[in-house]
Amino acid sequence: MAIEPCVRSHDNDQWSTEFELTIKYPLLIVALTIALVTYGFATPGRAAISNAQQTELDLTISEGLVRVAAPRVRKLICDPPSGDHPHPEMACHDVAAAEGDLARLPGEPGKVCSGLYKPVTVTALGEWRGVPVRFGQSYRNACKLMASTGLVFDF
Repeated sequence: MAIEPCVRSHDNDQWSTEFELTIKYPLLIVALTIALVTYGFATPGRAAISNAQQTELDLTISEGLVRVAAPRVRKLICDPPSGDHPHPEMACHDVAAAEGDLARLPGEPGKVCSGLYKPVTVTALGEWRGVPVRFGQSYRNACKLMASTGLVFDF
């Protein structure tokens, strides 16, 4: 690409068309490309989710009303679903349906549980799409836990 000198038209005091075609438009294209790459809009495939929008929860289940020293622990990561949770896709779906508020999990409506008193306590610490999540709740028994939380605490 040849760079022509800046020449003014003698007739109407505007930049010449030749200047616009050889300098102005290619520079505009280069500037736009740099801006798009810098801000991540031109990345191929699906754009990566920033850490500020990541969903990552540390989940625990303990027997009894208080958290014990050796609870069952799982990590749930969403976007994409992963971690050591046995049902990451469905658990992430339920957390998203509750918009990160684990007290609003869809659970298993209509599930019938016995009146057995064998309490379990669950906790969740982490982030849902960049928003801090702190959840702790005790349930009468494991069946009531599943009825209230579905697959999120099914491990």
